[in-house]
Amino acid sequence: PVPDDVKYAGTLAIALAPIALLSRWAYYLAVILKMGVAANRLAVVGAAQRRGEADLVADVLPRLRWFGTAVGALGLFVDLFRIFEVTRVLASAGTSAIGMGAFLFGSPWCLGWWIFLVSVLLFGAGVRLAGKSGLGGGGWRLATVAAVLAVMTPALAGHAWGMEDNRPVAVGADVLHVLGIGV
Repeated sequence: PVPDDVKYAGTLAIALAPIALLSRWAYYLAVILKMGVAANRLAVVGAAQRRGEADLVADVLPRLRWFGTAVGALGLFVDLFRIFEVTRVLASAGTSAIGMGAFLFGSPWCLGWWIFLVSVLLFGAGVRLAGKSGLGGGGWRLATVAAVLAVMTPALAGHAWGMEDNRPVAVGADVLHVLGIGV
């Protein structure tokens, strides 16, 4: 369990620091844009493929891969920055290494960030595979799974997980909300 003083110091730092607010905004932007890239590949490019519009597909796919790579890079930077910033703030508050470890690996906030990091790496791998294999069916499927995984992280790393009485409802509603925004 995360000690209360560590939980308070981390929460306060995350909530109030201007750079933390900016990184939180960039995190949500990366989550939503990853889902948007995946949805565009499935819906827009998929429909164009089914209609036989090879020129449109050939024009859009490289742009979508480029944008997906940029979104993945944003997500990677933001997530690593947030983890670094929380570690820095906790260290400056005099938190012990054990307390920091408990927060970084035992709190729902950081668990959500670690899951987001995995989703970023999978998304990047999917977009890269998609670029190597023409239309990139398998790569785009991996990127889509990663985008859906990313959509779950705000609920795990935020207030929805804190709803102890109605956690499944709160997490489900949050996931659907973020999914709807991204699509």
